[in-house]
Amino acid sequence: MKTFLVREFMSQPVITIGPKVKITEAHQLMKDKRVRRLPVVDQDRLIGILTLLDASEARPPHAETVPPTALHIAITLMKVEDVMTRNPVTIPPSATILDAARLMARHKVSGLPVIEHDQLVGLLTESDAFRAIVRAADEEARAVPLIQTPD
Repeated sequence: MKTFLVREFMSQPVITIGPKVKITEAHQLMKDKRVRRLPVVDQDRLIGILTLLDASEARPPHAETVPPTALHIAITLMKVEDVMTRNPVTIPPSATILDAARLMARHKVSGLPVIEHDQLVGLLTESDAFRAIVRAADEEARAVPLIQTPD
């Protein structure tokens, strides 16, 4: 099977967000841009990742003790840094798609920020990896000659 590299399938440019942005704004941005994860960047350095699920389920500490009206207000005051995953698993663009798929499976994540020379250069999702696997299988199938049977 052909070896594809992360750089061939990663999304770029990447939509990012800052850590001080309100979680409600981040959630709206993800809905508007139709993305499920946002790398969190501070001073051009990747510091975390926020998923749509993180943003959708954001709750302040001890939310169960907060009255419903106050809970809504508390959520609107929360920031990305309050719920993001810090120090996310990353991959270089020179890695193979198979390496990326193994890394995602091992760490149970659905996307990997792509880092080169300490800079965020792309984002690889499980959908991107799946696309690469399908393309490799298609190319392999086209390369196999059909066997002719004698009449």
